[in-house]
Order: sequence, then C-alpha cells, then structure tokens
Amino acid sequence: MKWLLVASLALSVPVFAQKKVHNLPLSGEGNELVSAAEPEVVNFHFERKGLAVPEWSLEISSDGLGRYDEGAVATATRKPVLVHPQTLARMMGGVEAVRAGTCESSAKSLATKRLAYRWKSGDVWSTCAFHVSSDAKLNDAMEAFVALQQTLQVGEVLARLEKADPSAVPDVVVSLWVMAQEGSAIELGNIEPVLKAIANNDHFAEGTTKMARELLAMAAAKN
Repeated sequence: MKWLLVASLALSVPVFAQKKVHNLPLSGEGNELVSAAEPEVVNFHFERKGLAVPEWSLEISSDGLGRYDEGAVATATRKPVLVHPQTLARMMGGVEAVRAGTCESSAKSLATKRLAYRWKSGDVWSTCAFHVSSDAKLNDAMEAFVALQQTLQVGEVLARLEKADPSAVPDVVVSLWVMAQEGSAIELGNIEPVLKAIANNDHFAEGTTKMARELLAMAAAKN
C-alpha cells in the first residue's frame, strides 16, 4: 500500500486534524448540530496509539490557509499550511456525510484508529467521529488530509537528516518522489525550503538533487 512507503524506512513517518476529540460521539450516537450552510473551515483529527505520531490534526479554511497540529492540544507542535483549490475541494468532500450522519460504516470493524471530521459555518461546528467509513467522498477527503500530513512529516524527516545524517537523505527523497507520483504526497510547496536546500547541495549525488528539483517543479506547477 502506498501509505506504507515512508513507514518502511522507519523514519517516524506515520502511516496514516486543532482539538482533542476523545469525547466526541460516534456517527449516529448524538452528533453535534449540523449546519445547512456552506463550510468555512474543515478539520480532520486522527488518533491511533502505537504510531510514531499517534495524534494529529489538520484544519483548513475556505481560502486554503490552515494549520497542522501534531500531538495533544496542550503540547501540540503547530505549523502553517497552504492547500490549492483542487485539494481544498477534496478536503471539503466529507460535508455531506456529516449532514447525513453516515460517516461510520455499517460494516463491523476492528479498527483501532479514531477519526473525527468537522466543519464550521459561522459559529456552528458540525461533527462526526468514527472509526471506518464507507462514504466515498469522505474517504477521499481523509486520503487528502493523510497525504498532506505525510508530506509534512517527510519534510520534517528530511530537514532533520540533512543536518544529522545526510547519507540517509537520498533514500527518503526517492520515497517522497514515488509518493508524489502516486498521489500520496501532495502540496509539496509546504516543504519547499528543505527541497531547495537539497536541490542546491553539491554534496548530494546528481540523482538526489535532480529528484529534489523535480519535486520543486511539481510544487511550482500547482501555483
């Protein structure tokens, strides 16, 4: 599975968005008020014990600006993010599942992850918390959030390795390049600084700097 590419490198990148949601009900078990208005903010929250990053959230506004929070609220590491209209449209795709209360799949599942998809219109947050969904648009929205989170994680790994262990950078660049080709790494502009640093570093082999330049070109093509 493409989500496992970076995890297989054992580089603290999770396989799999602002506030803890431990007390949110599951879909169909008393979800919060659902607004009929268009969403202004969308939020995806992921929790799964045992992962290198067991809890994270991404929150994106309708203008494409947002933030990534890693960890519990009290100690979260926060960074700004930007997504383009095509990605934003995917991330907003779960709204109807929340309105219909169909986020949770009717099929039995032993999934240990806990997910929450929320969106805001005005002062009203509409929420559903669930483990597994069979809603195609909600799943596509989740895949977009996960792909962005993985991209941010790989960017952090590359920034760390470039300083601490440059010899490990080429393998991660290759994995990121493959992920970008497959669509499991997106919005590469969010990690542009580290890609530029690698592309301009003469200590790396031409193959590595070339891939970094190609990743930068993918990011530029979005603008």
